[in-house]
Amino acid sequence: MLTCETKSSKFLDDAFIREWQHLLLRVPSDQVLFGPAWYCVWNRTWGASGRWSGQLRLLVVRDEAGTLRGILPIAKTRIGPIPVWSMAGGHQPDRPLLADESCAFGVGRAIGEFVSRQNWLALQIGTTRTSNEALQGLIASLDACGTVYRHHLKEPIAIAQTPTTFDAYRQDVLGGRFHRKIGYYERKMQKAGDVEIRHFRQPSTVETAHMLDDLATIERNSWLVNDPDGKPRFIDGHAQAMWTQLIGQQLTPNDQLDCWIQYLDNKPVSFVFSLTTATTRYVLANNYDERVQDFRTGSILYRKMMQDGIERGIFRYDFGAGNLHYKKYWGAEYNETLETYVVFPNRTVGRAVQLGLDWQARLKRPVQPSCQNARQLSTGAKSTTKQVKSEFDSPVDTRELMTSD
Repeated sequence: MLTCETKSSKFLDDAFIREWQHLLLRVPSDQVLFGPAWYCVWNRTWGASGRWSGQLRLLVVRDEAGTLRGILPIAKTRIGPIPVWSMAGGHQPDRPLLADESCAFGVGRAIGEFVSRQNWLALQIGTTRTSNEALQGLIASLDACGTVYRHHLKEPIAIAQTPTTFDAYRQDVLGGRFHRKIGYYERKMQKAGDVEIRHFRQPSTVETAHMLDDLATIERNSWLVNDPDGKPRFIDGHAQAMWTQLIGQQLTPNDQLDCWIQYLDNKPVSFVFSLTTATTRYVLANNYDERVQDFRTGSILYRKMMQDGIERGIFRYDFGAGNLHYKKYWGAEYNETLETYVVFPNRTVGRAVQLGLDWQARLKRPVQPSCQNARQLSTGAKSTTKQVKSEFDSPVDTRELMTSD
């Protein structure tokens, strides 16, 4: 039998940290990033800024023998003026419900039963993967307990599964024309000045500081700073502190960081930033200085990243949510989905939310097709909607090479 209890992050002793690290040996290999260092560093930095309060709790699941079988870190945040609990963190890579693979569904059920007994106003679960077996167990448990929740289906995730050799990838996925175009822009850039590409892997403290400074410089010179929907990863001081500590404490010791920065005349102009674990690579962010937008620097760095990964035995590339657009050129397809659930354990709040959902369902009416769509259905005429062109058939979109959750 599995049971769940809550634990404050302020009391993470060495024994519990060792238990958590041992649990990571029994979770899916693409989840081993999410150890104690990840959440402790996040909580001290990003998790203490903006709408986050710096309050972190762990929902801890154990079996009858006391063995740790699952963990769900949650943090206090705000939705408008209302304080609620939420899964800790919001950027890609999306946070999983960490669970021993041998009993993942049961771990989710135990968490769901525990949550249903609380008097919290709300708990946000997600964004997390639809395929997460612990998530499925949690939702089944909420249903069994009659706990009210609201479901939001999020965007699909772009994932590429590559061949086992770069030659096969270049031939079967990139294709000759696309690969030649990358070479053309690479040569074009070399004519513009002195070009250097540096690969940061297991950087020292000094190298980390230089790398983060260069990433922030590129973001400041990119489209992000002038776009209200832009989501910089490295400019904010809290973000800089988080990456500095996380790289030193976890990513460098475990060889989980891979970052490529391109320099033109010794000035940083483009980057790709990724995290690597087992056979999965999370492509977290890439961007470029708008001065070099005509050189397709993103494609040049992506080729470096993909070749490096395949040669190291990394065959799964997670590009996160968002439009496929340029990602499809690298073999990405939609084969996974992100979901978010807002749970209302407080019975009074839950009843009010349920009434609102019932009224919303009653007011819904079938959507009538537009005149144009109706004519198309009746006549078989083709749609006049414009198709998105290849990145080499039209001027580059200055946002096309930014991957952010």
